[in-house]
Amino acid sequence: MKPEDVLMDLDVLVSHAAERGFRPEVLNIGPMGSYQVLFVGPLNFTVTCDRGQLSLEGERPQLESHGLWRVFDDRRAFADAVIAWIPPRP
Repeated sequence: MKPEDVLMDLDVLVSHAAERGFRPEVLNIGPMGSYQVLFVGPLNFTVTCDRGQLSLEGERPQLESHGLWRVFDDRRAFADAVIAWIPPRP
């Protein structure tokens, strides 16, 4: 897997996050389709894909209240949840 493959895997999230002032940086690409992507913007957050399951790294109280303290198998459901969580562009 190459960095451009990772960004294509997260295409919906990448495009919506860019509209809100975030840019993705692929941090790590591992075996079996695993990767980490740091989104840099008004706040920084990291997306992890491990064996096809997506999660957002962060503090449990902050993520749990937004339904993000879990793993997602569905990329669109994950993207929608993260997009609802990230702040709009100032």
